[in-house]
Amino acid sequence: MGFKLLPDKWQYERERAATRQNYTRLRGRFWFQALIFIGRTIRNFIFSWLIGVLLKVGGYIVISIGYVISSFMQQTPNPAPFSVDYLVLLFWQSVSGPAIMEDSSIVIWLPMILVFGFLEIRALIRWWGWHQLYTPNTQTTARFATLAEIDAVYKLIPDRNKFYKGSPGQPMAHISGLSGAFLLIHPLLWFKQVLKVVPGLDRENFPGWYANIVRPRLMRKFPKAFENQKTVTGGFRGYYFIDSKPTHGKTTGATRSGKDQMRGYILIDIIRRALQPWNIVDTDAKNEDAKMSFRALREAGFDVLMVNIDDVDWSESFNPFQIAIDYMQDGDIDSAKDEVAKIVQVVGNGSGEQQDEVWDQAAQSTQQSIILILLWLAREHDDPSIATPAGVPAFINSVNAYSDKDNDGLTKFYEMLRKLNEMSKAEGKGIDPLVNEILMTAGSFLGSSGETKTSLMFTLQNRISLYSSETIARLTSESTIRVMDVGFPRMVKLHFTPEFAGLTAVFELYDRDKSNPSFAHVLFYRLRNNWKHPLHMVRKWNSLAKPIGLIESDHLKVSRTGTIQYPVQALFPENWRIKVHFNEANNPRHFKDSAVEITGEKREKRKIGGALRLDPYSKKPIIRNVVQKQENHLWNGAKATLDLRYSEKPMAVFLITPQDNDNYAALASLFVSQVFSTTTSLATKMTRKKLPAPILYKLNEFSMFPRIPGFNNLLTRGLTYGHIVDMYLQNMSQLENHYSKNEAKEIDGNMMNWWHIQTPEQETNQLLSDQLGKVEVVTESVNSQVGHDRQDKGNRQATIQSRPLLDTKELAELSLNEMVVIRLAARNDKHGRRVRPWPIFDTEDMLMPNARDLIGNEFSLDYYTTDLRLKNKNAHLEYEDLFKDFQPFYEELAEEVGVDAQNNSGNSPLVSTLTEEQMYQKLREMDEQSNIDRPVYDQEEQVAFDQWQTEYEKHLDDPILNEAQLADAAFVDMFYSTLAGLIKQTHYTNRSAEVVRILNSLLSNVANPWLEGAPEENNWAFLDKLLNHNMHKLWSLEKTIRQYGPHSESDDALDETETEPSSGGSLGETYFSASSDEDSNESEPDYGDDNSEGTSDDNFKIDITKGTGMFG
Repeated sequence: MGFKLLPDKWQYERERAATRQNYTRLRGRFWFQALIFIGRTIRNFIFSWLIGVLLKVGGYIVISIGYVISSFMQQTPNPAPFSVDYLVLLFWQSVSGPAIMEDSSIVIWLPMILVFGFLEIRALIRWWGWHQLYTPNTQTTARFATLAEIDAVYKLIPDRNKFYKGSPGQPMAHISGLSGAFLLIHPLLWFKQVLKVVPGLDRENFPGWYANIVRPRLMRKFPKAFENQKTVTGGFRGYYFIDSKPTHGKTTGATRSGKDQMRGYILIDIIRRALQPWNIVDTDAKNEDAKMSFRALREAGFDVLMVNIDDVDWSESFNPFQIAIDYMQDGDIDSAKDEVAKIVQVVGNGSGEQQDEVWDQAAQSTQQSIILILLWLAREHDDPSIATPAGVPAFINSVNAYSDKDNDGLTKFYEMLRKLNEMSKAEGKGIDPLVNEILMTAGSFLGSSGETKTSLMFTLQNRISLYSSETIARLTSESTIRVMDVGFPRMVKLHFTPEFAGLTAVFELYDRDKSNPSFAHVLFYRLRNNWKHPLHMVRKWNSLAKPIGLIESDHLKVSRTGTIQYPVQALFPENWRIKVHFNEANNPRHFKDSAVEITGEKREKRKIGGALRLDPYSKKPIIRNVVQKQENHLWNGAKATLDLRYSEKPMAVFLITPQDNDNYAALASLFVSQVFSTTTSLATKMTRKKLPAPILYKLNEFSMFPRIPGFNNLLTRGLTYGHIVDMYLQNMSQLENHYSKNEAKEIDGNMMNWWHIQTPEQETNQLLSDQLGKVEVVTESVNSQVGHDRQDKGNRQATIQSRPLLDTKELAELSLNEMVVIRLAARNDKHGRRVRPWPIFDTEDMLMPNARDLIGNEFSLDYYTTDLRLKNKNAHLEYEDLFKDFQPFYEELAEEVGVDAQNNSGNSPLVSTLTEEQMYQKLREMDEQSNIDRPVYDQEEQVAFDQWQTEYEKHLDDPILNEAQLADAAFVDMFYSTLAGLIKQTHYTNRSAEVVRILNSLLSNVANPWLEGAPEENNWAFLDKLLNHNMHKLWSLEKTIRQYGPHSESDDALDETETEPSSGGSLGETYFSASSDEDSNESEPDYGDDNSEGTSDDNFKIDITKGTGMFG
C-alpha cells in the first residue's frame, strides 16, 4: 500500500474537480502572462532609462568637445574645463535619477518615451499572441456559486442552540466558524468564535462552571441580553446560510442517504429557534420526527400535537367531518358539501388515484350522500358526535335492518327524506337545502336496481372498509385538534341575527391602557407624526390627533347566516377591547349605530398561593385570555354570540402513520388538504390575505401518502397566503405513484428549490445533471513518432470538450455530507440587487453536518415515549360509543313522515303507530327510566356507591371542583367532556334552555367555560338539578373526580390525619400523594405532568376497599 498525500475523501474531491479544469500551458495562464509582461515592462523601462543616461552623458561630452573647439576657433582664453570626475558623477546621477529627472530637455525625454512605447507595444503584441494561442477559449454558462456570492444572498444564523431574530428559512449551506474561508468574509465573527474555543463556550452543552455559576449571574445582571435565550444550554461552532423567502422545495435522497439528518431535523431546529417561527405540519411516516423534536419544540414554546394513527392511545382525536360540521352549523351548505367531496376523494379511494369506473364514481357519490345524512342528523339532534367516519358503516348496517323483499333500508330512508321535503314544502316552510343535497348526490344509487345496486353497494362497502376499523373509529370519534388553529391561533367569531346578513362589519382591536394616554405619550405621538410640519404642529397643537390605542382593524362581510369570523394577527395587549360596528358607508342608515364591544384581559396562570405557573419546558408563564364583559348595542335589541379562541404559541402537528398499513395514510393526506383549504378560504376574505405565520408542510416520504385533494392549488396559490411545501422523495419517479404524468410535471414545476443528497436512480441523476448545465473544458492530445537517427517527431493538439458540471456517476457517488442545491428563486441579494442563481455545491468547507453530530443532545430518540406524559384523549370511549345504533333515528324519521318502519331484525320496537306526541312521551318515559339507579355490577364499587349515596345530601352545598382542580386544564376538559356526554343522553327535545346553555359552555375553547364563567353554579345542588337527580350520572362524575382529579396539599393533609375532607372537589374525595411543585401541575390541556398515583382502575378499587371515600 503506497503513501497517500491526501485522505481518500479529499483525493476523490480533487480528482473530481480536476476533470472540469482546463489543460493550460504556462503561457496560457493569466498569472504567467502577467508576470512575463511585468518583467518585459521592467526591461523596457531599464533600456529606455539607459538611453536617457547615454544621452545625458553623451550630451555632456558633446558640449565639452564643443567648448574646446569653440575656444580653439575663437581663441577663447578660458574654455570650459572637461573633468573626468564630473563625467563619472554625472553618469551615476543619471543612472540613479536626479540628473535626468531635473532635466526637462526634450532631447532626452522624447527618445526615452519613443523607445519605451515601441518596446511596450511589442510586449503587448506578444501577450496578445500568447492569449490567443494558449489561453482556453471556452464559453461556460454553468458553475457553482462561491461562498461570497452565497453570503451576499442568504441570511446567516448560528447552527445550533441560540435563538435568532426574524423568520426562519431553508438551510442552503453550512460553514464552520473557524474555517479560513469564513475568516475572509466575516473576520469579526471568526475572531469571536476563536475566543470561544478555549473556555469551551462553543460546545453543544456549556461547561459546568459557566452554566451553573457565571451564566445565571449574567442573566440576572443583564436580563435584556438573555431575554430570548433562557432555555439555551450550549453554544455553536458554525453558521447556516438560510433562505428565509417562502419557496416550495423538494429533497431527493435514497433511503438512509441522510435526508432527515442533513435536512429534516436541521430544518425543524432552525424553525424552532426563530423568534418569528413558522407553524409545522409534518407527515411523520417513520414515527421519528415527533419523538425526535418534541422536547426541543416545547422548550421553544411550541404547541406540539400528534395525530398518531399508528397508536391512537398517544394521539389527538381528528374527525375529518368536523370542518363540514362547522360549515353546516353556520348554514353554509355548499361549503359543507365541497368538504365532504374532498373527504370521499381520499378516504376509500384505494391507491389515491382518481378512478373512471362507473361503480367507483357511483359508490363515491353514495358515500358522499350518507355523510351528508350524518351531518343532517347531527344538526337536527344538536349532537356533532353523530357525524363521524365510523357512522358511515354503522348507518348502513342499521338501516339494512329495515330491508325487505321490495326494497332495501337505505333506499327507504332516502324516500322518507324526499317525503319530508315534500311535506315541508306543502306546509309553506320550503325545502331543506341539506336534504335536497342528500337526494341529489344519491341519484346514482336511487337510479339503480337489482344487480346494479348490489354491485354498487359492494363497491361502497369496499370504499368505507377503513371506517370500520376500531383504530380509525377511535381516532376520528371527535376533534380535540382544530384544523383552523394551525393557521389562525387567534380567532374571533360573532353570530348575529339574520337581519345583519350581507352587511359590512368593521372589526377593531384596541389597547385599553392607551385609550387614555398620558401627557408624555400624547407629546411623543404628536411629535412623531407631525415633525415634518413644525409650524403647523405649534399652531394646531390642541387640535392634533391623540393616540387611541388602535392595534388592528379590518372590514368584513357578514355571511348569509349572520356570522363573521376574523383571525386576529396581532397579539392581544394585557387589557384589550374589541369593537365590531356597522358604521360603514355601504350599510343602511338604521344599522350604522349598531355595535358590539367586548372587553377582557390576559392573565398569567398561578398556583394556589399566587406563584406563577410556568410551562415545564419553556419556563414561560402560561397565558389565558379572559372575556370580562360583552355589550350589545344592536339594531332592534338583537344579541350577538361570541366565540373567542386565543393562543400565542406556534403549532407543530405530526401526522404519524403506521408502517404496515398505507391505507391509514389517507387521513394524513386529508388533514393536509383541510389545513390548506380552510385557512386559505378564510385568508381570501381578509384585507391582508396572509396567515399570521406561514405554515410549512414537511411532507416526509411523500410517495407513501395518497393523493392530496387540491395539492396543485396548494403549490400554485399557496405561497400567496403563506403555505410552504417541503417535499421529500427518494427519486423523482415517485411523483407519479399517486399523480398523473402531467400532474407530476406541474408539481415539479412549482419546486423552485431542489436539495439533492444521493440516489442511485439514473433518471433523477440525469435530470439534475441536465439542470446543472455543462462546462467547456480544454484538453490537449499528443501525437508522437519515435524513430532512429534522432528522427523522433511529435505534436500537441488542444481541443474544447463539453462536460456536465456533475455527471450522473458523480451525482450517484456524492461523498458523505455533500449536497447539491438548485435555487432558481434566488434572483436578488440582501440589498435588492439582481444576481444570477448559480447552483450551490455543499462540499469541502461547506459540508452539511448531520443532526446527530450537531444537535444530538437536543434531538434524540434515547428516551422513553412515556416520559412525555401524553394524555389519552379517547380512553373514556367505549366500543358502543364509536359505532352508534341509527335505528332509533330511522324510526323517528319514519314516524315523522307517517311511514311504517318494519324492523325485520327484531332489534327495535315498532313506532309507526305512535303519534308525534305519543312518540315524545315515550322518549320522556325512556329518559325517566334512565334515572332509576342502575346496579353497580362490581361488588366493591357497589359498596362505595352505597356509602357515597348515603352521605350525598350532606354535601350538596360543597363546590363540585376545588381551586386546584379548576387550575388543572386537562382535568377540567375531561370533566366537561364527561358531563356533556351525560347531558346528551337526554333527548334533545327534552332539554331546557338552561341545559342548552350549560351544554354550549362545555364546548372546548369557549371564551368563558361553565364553572369559570358562572362560579355561583359550582355546587352539587345545581348539578343535581341539572341532571334531574340522576344518581347514576352523578356517581359517574364523582368517580371521574376521584380517579383523575388533582389534589391540593390541604387535601393530602386531611387524608394523612384521617379526617373528613374539606369542602370542594369530590364529595367523597379519594386522596393521593401529589407534589406541589410546578411539574405536578399541567401547563396546558395537551401535556399535563400528572404525578398523582392511583389513576389506574386497580388503584381506584383499592382505595374504595380501604374506605377512602367521603368518610376519609
